[in-house]
Amino acid sequence: AGLCAPGAGLVACLDDALVFSRPSSRQALAAELIDRLGVGCVILAPPAEPHRTILEFLAAREAPAIRPRDCETRTFFHDIPVIGEASPAAAAAALARRKGAYLPGAGILAHGALSPEQAFVTISSVAFAGFVKFFADYLAAARAGRLDAAFETAFEIAVAHLPPPPTV
Repeated sequence: AGLCAPGAGLVACLDDALVFSRPSSRQALAAELIDRLGVGCVILAPPAEPHRTILEFLAAREAPAIRPRDCETRTFFHDIPVIGEASPAAAAAALARRKGAYLPGAGILAHGALSPEQAFVTISSVAFAGFVKFFADYLAAARAGRLDAAFETAFEIAVAHLPPPPTV
C-alpha cells in the first residue's frame, strides 16, 4: 500500500507456531510483544516518505504521545504513544493501552488480536493521522507566525515526497 518500502515491514503471526515475514533484528521484540499482549499478530512498519519525516518530527516534538486533533483520530485512537526505548516492556506498555504506537527510528508498531489485517488498518490509520496532524499544525503555525527552522525543514522534506498539486 506504499506505507513502507516493499519488504521493509516485519509481520509476526502466531498460529500453530510463530512465523515471521522475513528475518529481522526485531524478531525478538515482535515475539515478546505477541507473548506479553496475548495477540495473534504484530507488525512493525518503517514508514516510507513522507510519513517517516512526519512521524519522526512529531515524535521528537511531542513525546510521550502524538496527539492528533482530527475527530476520527481523537475518537478511535485518542493519541499515538511514542515509545521511548526499543524494549519489549516499553512497547508492550504502549500497545496495552493503544492499538498502535510509534517507535522512533524503527517505525509504526501495531497489533491484531486475531489477524494481520487488524494491525494493517492501525498502521494505515497512524500514518494518516500523523500526516493530517503535521500539515494542520504547520498551517496553524504559519498563520500565527510561529514556524521554526525544524518545522520548515521537515515540511520541505515531506512536501518533496508528495506528488505535485493539481493544476486548473
